[in-house]
Parts: sequence; C-alpha cells; structure tokens
Amino acid sequence: MLMYHGHGLRDYALRPVGIMARRLCEFQAVLRGGIARTTPEGPGLLKSRHLWLSARGLPHGWTGIPGEAAEVVVFHYRYLPAVLERLLSGPGTLEMELTPAQCRRLKQLSAQALRYANPPSAGTPLCHEQILMELSLMLLEGIGQETLAADETSRRVEAAMQWYEARMEENPSLEAVARAVACSPATLRRYFQSVMHASPKAVFDQLRFQRATRMMMESGMKVETVGSACGFGSASAFSRAFRHKAGVPPDVWRSGETSSGR
Repeated sequence: MLMYHGHGLRDYALRPVGIMARRLCEFQAVLRGGIARTTPEGPGLLKSRHLWLSARGLPHGWTGIPGEAAEVVVFHYRYLPAVLERLLSGPGTLEMELTPAQCRRLKQLSAQALRYANPPSAGTPLCHEQILMELSLMLLEGIGQETLAADETSRRVEAAMQWYEARMEENPSLEAVARAVACSPATLRRYFQSVMHASPKAVFDQLRFQRATRMMMESGMKVETVGSACGFGSASAFSRAFRHKAGVPPDVWRSGETSSGR
C-alpha cells in the first residue's frame, strides 16, 4: 500500500532532505529542474527528468540546484514486486531517464493518488496498487535488458544452489544440476563465475561443508551419517575432504567445538 505521496516544487538546495535510512521503498522522480541523490559518501550528479528507486533501509537524501526549485513526485511503498526486490538486493538503488511522455504520466498518477486520498474510498487500495504496477513496469522497461539479464543469471544460480542442496545426499553431478535449471554445464559455470566469482564445484563443496559443520554442532550423529547426508560415499572420503577443508578430521573438529562450547 502507498504510505506517502508528494508532488510539487521543492528547493532541495535551500532545504535539502537529510541522509537517513528510510523504512519504506522510495520512488523519487524529478520532472522539471535538477536534483541529486546524496549518500554518506557525498552527493551524486544533478539529473533532470529522472526516476530513482531506493531500497528500504538504504541511507540517502536529496539536494538540488541553488536558487532553483525542481518539480518532483515521490511515492513511498512498504513492499515491491519480487522482481524489483531482487534487482535492488545488490546495489540498493535503480534509476532511469524519463521521457516527456513518462513525466506527463507521472503527473497523472500523482493526481490520481491525490484524488483517491481525499477522501479515501473503497477504490483507494486498487489505485495504490495500480500506481505501483505502473511505476514498476516503467522502471523495468527503462533500466534495460542488460540489468534484467543479470537478474536472470542470479536467479539461475540461486535455483541451482537450492536444487543441489535439496539433493546433496545424492551427490548430483554438474550435468544433473545444469539440466535441472535448463542450461548447459558450460553455461552454468559461466553463470557461477559471474555471480559467485567461483566455480559450481567450489560453491557446492562449501554448501557441503556448511551442512556438515552444522549437523555436527547440532546433533550427536555419527560421522558416517553426517558424511552420507552430505553426499559422500564413505566415511573415509568424508574425513579426507573435511580434513582438507578444516585442517583436522571431523571427530577432532567436533571435540574441539564441544569443548569450546562448554
């Protein structure tokens, strides 16, 4: 639901918006004049006819051109569509240039939000949802296919990791994981290097090690049982791999954890 809406002339140079971590997701558009987003590192470039989306919790503020008011439209939402949440998870902000037609449409959406706010009616939640969908589509179309492709790559890597972890005890091959996420092993390797900066094998080995250490800390399972749950064919294979990773055999590691936890 829309939690805040503002539209009008703002002199952000005379009255800058201070840097703070807002609890809501913020769409901020400048339709005329120029404003700049500020962060703890300093102000960004002044931009005209521009739309920003900032994630909740991301410290930022706004400044402007001295002596010049800018026309802005601001919408604050508690939640975003999942695709935007994913795109924001890395950089924390998305932005795009606006066309004159898009600026006119943002004015219309602002007027619509105001109309349904005074007084609120049964159609107010639908109005808020429509505005959010239009803003989201505008931004998705504006940020370009390169960013969306990067998001698709991240989703493939995440899906591969989830699929592998759910079947870890079977010790699935790279070919099986790649088939599960509808790509070739070579493509999956490229995806992992792009997103994780590591090979699939290195990431999967880390997942196995994390499961093994978690199971040994949280249960009294035998080493053989832990190794089997992590996809190792034998206790000796698990012990060798664990010693290579941790520097000590699993039973020695667990006794050390037990002693340190007392």
